[in-house]
Amino acid sequence: MSDNINKTLPVLDILKNSYSAVIANIKPFIIFSYVLCAPIYLLSTIMPPAASNIDDVSYTSIITYLILSVIILIIINTFFYRLFSVGKSLLFKINPPQLLKIFSKMAIYLFVLAFLLFITLLAVVLIFGLAVSIVSEIAGDSALSEALMRSVVNFALLIAILLVNMRLQPTFISIAINKVSIPMKSAFYYTRDNNKELILIGLFSFIPALLPSTICFMIIGMLNLDPNYVNILAFLLFPLLLLPNVLILSAGIEVYKYLLPKQLNQEMDVSV
Repeated sequence: MSDNINKTLPVLDILKNSYSAVIANIKPFIIFSYVLCAPIYLLSTIMPPAASNIDDVSYTSIITYLILSVIILIIINTFFYRLFSVGKSLLFKINPPQLLKIFSKMAIYLFVLAFLLFITLLAVVLIFGLAVSIVSEIAGDSALSEALMRSVVNFALLIAILLVNMRLQPTFISIAINKVSIPMKSAFYYTRDNNKELILIGLFSFIPALLPSTICFMIIGMLNLDPNYVNILAFLLFPLLLLPNVLILSAGIEVYKYLLPKQLNQEMDVSV
């Protein structure tokens, strides 16, 4: 860590490699998507519906949904980080104690990440809230200005989430490949001097991948189909719903390979 200036990420190369990795692993990606979707759908049929009124909120349901969400995130992160790093041949070469270690570490760091995201988003909302109030005082309230400011705030929140996520991915990758964990502070150090590049990589990984599912569900919404048919279509389209997150994970692997020291990259090439 003697050099203060970090390498600059080649944005186009990272994006090209990220998309290529997903395309090269399209078969396991689709199979995993449907294997994951089936229990999620079954759980949704037996879980109580989300409360529409604050008085109807059940803390047991909230905790249950939170636990299930964390488990799903751990499964997705572990599967795709390993798929894109160690490859299909070593993907499942891991014993139960190692898997338990990965799950427990991933869960702890996901809660830490959630806290950091909360603090970051709170800061962004406060800053832009102040800006909105100043603009409203100067220009006055109008539907157009409110819609514009809302769009700007949402875009700023997306950028903040992507930047924090991209800068801390080395920590989660090191956990998934079952090597010495990279602390978040070190992950933040290794990805320094690349905020603009990481934002561009995040945006051009996430937004294009989000468009197909968005368009499909807009069309489904306009057709006024029976709920049962909507559920079937949602199941069939689940890989598209998962695609934006998978591309972010793939980009994270490419960033890891490029920015982290050689000895850490070599760990991804050995048997896990």
